[in-house]
Amino acid sequence: MDMSSAMGSDAHIATLADSVLNDLLPVFNFSETYIAGLAYGALSIGASNYFNNYADICQYIHSAQEQSIQLGLGSAKLSEVFETYQISLQNSGRNYKKVLVLLTSVTDAKDIQVAKHVSDQLRASDVVVIVGALGNASSAQLSQLGDYVLELPRFTVSAVTNITEDICQYGGITVEPPKTTVNQKGSSSTTAVPKTPSTTPLSLSTTEQPSTTKIPVPPTTTKIPLPPSTTKSPLPSPTSNLTNPGIGTQCSTNVKNAWLDIVFLFDVSDAITDIQMNDLVEQTMTYMTPFTLGSAEPHSTRVALIKYASTATIAYSLDDTQDHATFNDALLTLKNRTKPLDFVVDVQNALQVAYKHLQSHTTYRQQIILLTSGAYQQKGFKGATHTAAQIKANEMTIFTVNFKASDGVLNENLNALASPGYAYTTDDREVYRHLPLGMTQVNCFCPGSTEQFYTLFKNATTTRYTKYADCISGYAGETYPSIVSKYGCNSGILAAITSQEKLDFIINNTLEHELFGQKAFTVGGHKVGSGWVWSGYNGTSFEFGSFPPFTEVSPTDTYSFFDFLPGGNGFVFKSTADIPRPYVCQTRACDADFICDQSVKRKLFQKS
Repeated sequence: MDMSSAMGSDAHIATLADSVLNDLLPVFNFSETYIAGLAYGALSIGASNYFNNYADICQYIHSAQEQSIQLGLGSAKLSEVFETYQISLQNSGRNYKKVLVLLTSVTDAKDIQVAKHVSDQLRASDVVVIVGALGNASSAQLSQLGDYVLELPRFTVSAVTNITEDICQYGGITVEPPKTTVNQKGSSSTTAVPKTPSTTPLSLSTTEQPSTTKIPVPPTTTKIPLPPSTTKSPLPSPTSNLTNPGIGTQCSTNVKNAWLDIVFLFDVSDAITDIQMNDLVEQTMTYMTPFTLGSAEPHSTRVALIKYASTATIAYSLDDTQDHATFNDALLTLKNRTKPLDFVVDVQNALQVAYKHLQSHTTYRQQIILLTSGAYQQKGFKGATHTAAQIKANEMTIFTVNFKASDGVLNENLNALASPGYAYTTDDREVYRHLPLGMTQVNCFCPGSTEQFYTLFKNATTTRYTKYADCISGYAGETYPSIVSKYGCNSGILAAITSQEKLDFIINNTLEHELFGQKAFTVGGHKVGSGWVWSGYNGTSFEFGSFPPFTEVSPTDTYSFFDFLPGGNGFVFKSTADIPRPYVCQTRACDADFICDQSVKRKLFQKS
């Protein structure tokens, strides 16, 4: 909903808000159709959660309207509106057809052209975009942005049939996860595959004919015909598509969707043999092939290449053409080293050059430095530990690849430069499979001051952290579960404790620091009908697994909590009535598939 200066006045915004609330939203069955709001123009762009009841979306729209009045009508960029939808709302947690209804008075031709690029991305990923041209906005110009465009000169959507017909022809249609196919040249493409159920779209009670003109726009994707059946059946329950995640919510390992800036620091000194250099170049080409190299946002990765010995030189910059062919050509030049080879290995200088290059090319992408080395030299490593600490303190991740695994001196000094869990050695035959998966885990992080849930595997030679897409936070104030479940976890949910590992993490990291030693705490297990479920993200839920077992459960209780056993003998899981206690929340982490809000500085993942 447009609440910018393009609307002309507060009165026009009020007319639009009232019309959406009275003419459009009551048509939908909120138990079947989830609706989110996105208001733009009042200082910033604000996206709500998905709501499954009218009261919540009503409250959101009125709050956004009040904010626009208090702060004054500001400017708006439609490209940022589409990007906010793409980041915050496109992944709703349900596999039903996604529809974006853009109501706008924006007339800036340049802004519309910029927005078209992002809108095309959405439509190519099977999102239906419907545009309402409000007031004097040009429907011809705005038709570039959507599959349908409607003229709404009086700032109302009272011609409700027009919009709802366009929306409801997709009712009940599900979309499977993208399928990736590989062509004969080895490149991959992704196609969203629609599924048509044997149900009809939502039926409408109104037969009013629209008083506005609908301008057809050539679609960017093939439209799905209405299902032939005339019998409507209810949508599946929220537990039907989700299984218990076990230890925790898995971080995406979708290399294709990674959003990274990677700087490769390749040792070209005589410490690296010609055979090792050939292997390094060819293996790098191989494991980087699945990544989407490019500068187009959002799911793309940029790469740079720095070769170093006594000095460090940028051979391929983040500013250079970002595609596999050009990057591979740059890698191949490393094989043609001029002899005699430089015998100096200045790791600190290499890190400094990489650090400055990343600092001058900061975007929303996560930043990685991948450092290879074949020898330890005291002079070259002098100051490297300090530089690496500075790099990591600025939210960059360092990977190290050791080409002399048997050299204990290099092991000790090179591994110390790596971020936790990202020190690799080439005697591990799976290293070039582990590296891309490790890079996707860099995309899995928690924005804001939350603790990311992780587990640790450690043996004599390897330390590996497994991160999960759950960001944990605790709140000491005693609050009713009924209130917390609706309002208490901001954009998150009450924590789902589905494993001993997750419970141990909360005990060790959350209770003492955020609950100030208080022991009993509310979690997200709750009763639905006669069964118990955990809350999932985006309004979903899933059934209990084998952990944790109830030690006490009452048939009249509807919530759950962990209670501390007297004498320090651990925790037990119990049901409870609506009784106030401290509580623990979790929010979904960013990961390769989910680009989330990074406006709040995140807590760094620093473990010893």
